Amino acid sequence: ADGQRVSLKGPKGIDDLGGLVENGGESSLNSQFYGNMHNMGHVIIAYAHDPEKRHNENIGPMGDEATAMKDPVFYRWHKFIDDLFDKYKQTLGAYPEPELLWPGVRVSEISVSTSGRDKNLLVTNWMQSDIDLTRGLDLQRSSAMNQGPVWARVTHLNHESFTYNITVENNAGPGARATVRIFLAPRFNEHGQRFPYSHQRTIFFEMDKFTVLLQKGTNQITRDSKDSSVTIPWESSFRDLEKLMEGGEYKSQDAICGCGWPQHLLLPMGNAGGVIFDLFVMLTDGAKDAVPRKNPERPNCKESLSYCGSLDELYPDTKPMGFPFDKIGRSITKPGTNMAAVVQNLDEFIPKNSNMATVQVKIIHEDRVSLRGNGAPATVAVITPSRATSKTSTTKTTASLNNPAPAQTQYRGRSRPNRV
Repeated sequence: ADGQRVSLKGPKGIDDLGGLVENGGESSLNSQFYGNMHNMGHVIIAYAHDPEKRHNENIGPMGDEATAMKDPVFYRWHKFIDDLFDKYKQTLGAYPEPELLWPGVRVSEISVSTSGRDKNLLVTNWMQSDIDLTRGLDLQRSSAMNQGPVWARVTHLNHESFTYNITVENNAGPGARATVRIFLAPRFNEHGQRFPYSHQRTIFFEMDKFTVLLQKGTNQITRDSKDSSVTIPWESSFRDLEKLMEGGEYKSQDAICGCGWPQHLLLPMGNAGGVIFDLFVMLTDGAKDAVPRKNPERPNCKESLSYCGSLDELYPDTKPMGFPFDKIGRSITKPGTNMAAVVQNLDEFIPKNSNMATVQVKIIHEDRVSLRGNGAPATVAVITPSRATSKTSTTKTTASLNNPAPAQTQYRGRSRPNRV
């Protein structure tokens, strides 16, 4: 810090603001003055129940990355941080039309298809997955006592895979590379009223972003939901990776980077009657969006490029995160007048016959449970915890297929059931 004024209006303004709010270190313009707001907020909340350590209480869940999301205040705090950045974005004004439109390219139709379902219908349900606890916890089990690994079975949200179908008319020239941007947001609030654009733009979330090569004329683009650029697959265990290495099938691109949104949480839950969402698709000029890689030979992980970027590389998109919803809506001319007006809803934001389009989709939730089948052998008995929080919570304990573990084992000199 040298006492000079630094404008946040430039292209690096969001980075400077991020350094002030998020980092508090070398990337902060004045760390002694601005401090480390986001992270210290977590710490202050975590110690709020015993700030002076008079009762020698442990730190609260907000103080640990592994548990912070379990605390309801986590989401209120992060909404407060998000609002700071949104208020900054509002000071930058709306995008001018030349930055939004791509002349000669028109999205004529979009839809989603789920196998065996109606058009534009998405389905969520429950899934149970097994986690091997013996690779991260010392459970004092040994093969000599016929004690195999311990599996925890968790029930989580999942969805049926679906496909995006996008029809694009290209008159911009053959061989045009396009960036396809897909977003989703609820259409109505809890009172059944349609969200105004000023609010809906803040709750749009990115579903996918990828590049395609457009031919002259009509182009049919299909994209599987499993290929989303914002998600990572269900985490592979060390045991799975060891099997790949032993079989000689392991490749560097099989590694899991660990950063990204879980694939099974790509869709919101919906409900039995169905919740209406607006699916938004936008195509932008890929030649202008591309960012040269510093190390093109580096293998790509199965990571979330949209949320996490790329390791030791610049963010792989010249457009800001959340574009085009990161700024307020474009100005339009009020019908019958020459007066400028702000768009009132998503339909007004999208110019007719443009590189943007939207369609309504319905998400329904079916209250059924399926087993992933990725963990404990099917022959192993399931032990239901005595203090289960739900009727679907289970824990599995295994020894081996041929030598199942006994119902009771000695644990530190006491008889204890095989459960965690």
